[in-house]
Amino acid sequence: MRLTKIKLAGFKTFVDPTILTFPSNLTGVIGPNGCGKSNIIDAIRWVMGEASAKNLRGDSMEDVIFSGSSARAPVGKANVELFFDNSMNMLDLKFAKYNEIVIRREVARDGVSNYYLNNTRCRRKDIREVFLGTGLGPRSYAIIEQGMISRLVESKPDEIRTYLEEAAGISKYKEKRRETELRLKHTKENLSRLKDIMKEINSQLGKLERQAREAEGYKEHKSKERKLKLDIIALKWKGYDTEITKIEKEVSAASTNQEKCKADLSNKDKLIEEEREKRTSEEETANEIQSEYYRIGSEIAKCESDIEHTQETETSRKLSLDEIELSFNEIDKLQKDDKDKDEELSDSINKKDEELHQANKKTKELTLKKSESSFALQNWQTTYNEFLSKQSEAIKKHDIEKTKIGSYQKSAEALSKRLKILESDVIHDKNKELDSKSTILNDASSIKEKLSAVLIDFDRLKIPSDGKNMALSKIPKTIGIIVERFQQLFNQIKLLVRSQQDEINDIKNKINDYNKLLKQSDQNLEEFQRQIKDDEKHKLKLEKEKIDLKQMTDKIIWEFDETLGLQNQLNISISTLKAEQSSLKSNLQRYIEERNTIETRKKKIIMDVNIPKTMSSEMQDKLKDLLNKKQEKETELSEARNKVSQCDENIQN
Repeated sequence: MRLTKIKLAGFKTFVDPTILTFPSNLTGVIGPNGCGKSNIIDAIRWVMGEASAKNLRGDSMEDVIFSGSSARAPVGKANVELFFDNSMNMLDLKFAKYNEIVIRREVARDGVSNYYLNNTRCRRKDIREVFLGTGLGPRSYAIIEQGMISRLVESKPDEIRTYLEEAAGISKYKEKRRETELRLKHTKENLSRLKDIMKEINSQLGKLERQAREAEGYKEHKSKERKLKLDIIALKWKGYDTEITKIEKEVSAASTNQEKCKADLSNKDKLIEEEREKRTSEEETANEIQSEYYRIGSEIAKCESDIEHTQETETSRKLSLDEIELSFNEIDKLQKDDKDKDEELSDSINKKDEELHQANKKTKELTLKKSESSFALQNWQTTYNEFLSKQSEAIKKHDIEKTKIGSYQKSAEALSKRLKILESDVIHDKNKELDSKSTILNDASSIKEKLSAVLIDFDRLKIPSDGKNMALSKIPKTIGIIVERFQQLFNQIKLLVRSQQDEINDIKNKINDYNKLLKQSDQNLEEFQRQIKDDEKHKLKLEKEKIDLKQMTDKIIWEFDETLGLQNQLNISISTLKAEQSSLKSNLQRYIEERNTIETRKKKIIMDVNIPKTMSSEMQDKLKDLLNKKQEKETELSEARNKVSQCDENIQN
């Protein structure tokens, strides 16, 4: 079973439909970084059922869909197809009839993922069953990626066993066995549940039989109840028939009375209709009289108003002239007041401008002081950081010296213990050890002298270097090499075979060295402690300087903010005063215009007055005639209204 072809569309960097063919058993994919080589492996694992986005180098399964770029829009789904050659019939019997196996997986952005096996929709479990025992799978040993070898080497026995079972082809049988055992377990659980249900049903059979008997009795009583209810309904029906006959007779008598009343009502309606027509006629007459009455009243009011207007015109003219004089006086007074206010506002504006100039000057001085204080704070911070760096170095050196002292003390204590042990054993073993060491050295020296003597003897023999004596001629050289090697061993033995007293002396010398180092370290430690104390004092001094600088800076900032606030207040005051001055100027201009308007009005009143001296006699006569006509119409209107009221009473009765 061999992978022959891959079709990708919308998967990671493969936005366009892409087909990759594998013509032989060995195919290489090469390209620069980021071109999508690893995405091909991810696509194979994804189709085989990989459910973890982390193993596909993503955060979620949506990351396998092409998410767009500067030149391409994102796509809505991704799908990948794998084509396998099954001409060798390596799969199970149900797949053996297919020469080619096609597996496809699709996923959309809504998270829906579908699997297809030979263009037939299937489950993820079916895809896994296809590859069981073949060595293929989303996490099988067939896909070797970065870090795979190290994971195999470091894997636990159970994990190695899984790989071996997959390679041996027994994983599918284990999977089938696991599924069979799971089904057996579920079947046993179902049987146990059925037994419990049967037990519960058997325990309820007696109760159900008793309830059945009660139900039968209930049905019998219910049928008797129905029969009795029918008898009662029949008796009630008979009584209702009697009552219905009686009511029908009463209804017939009431219908006769109703016809009689309808006839009387019809006669009365006819009379009411005649009265209504009469009332309508009278009402129309009254309306005509009322309209004439109102017309006369309006003419009377017009005449009276003309008379009053004639009388009031002269009075109004005099009052208008008096009002014009008062307006002149008031405008003159307002002009004078506004001019005084304008002069006061000009003085105030000049004063505020001077104060604003002083505030601006002070602001510049405070800005310079503020920058100087900030620069001083920065210099202090730089000095303080350098001091902290030196202080931390001194503390580190102090800690190092303390560590050295502890190490020297431990080494000196260990050597002291070793010295006590050696001094306690030196008395007992001294003679014996000296004898054995002397014997070893004497024997080694004797062997060395004998080898040297043999070498001298061979040199004296002067053996000819022919073929027969070749072996003998090599003996001196070999003995020389042995002597040199023995000399090296003899020197090593002399070093190893030292006396116990030498070892004690070495330990004492080391203890003295450690004591000197301890003394030097104590001196260094005291020096560092003094330096740390001096640094603490210097630190307090620097912190005090910082507080002083901070207080000075805060004071400058406070004065700067106060000055800025004063500037804002002065600007607002100046703007307000200028607005008031502008308003006063506009008021003065308006007063001039009003004065001109009033003078024009005064001239017009004086020139255009035309008041009649006496009232017209014709207007008086007309008024008297109208009053007489009004009185007559009022009498006619009263009579017409009485007739209408009489008609209303007749209609109501």
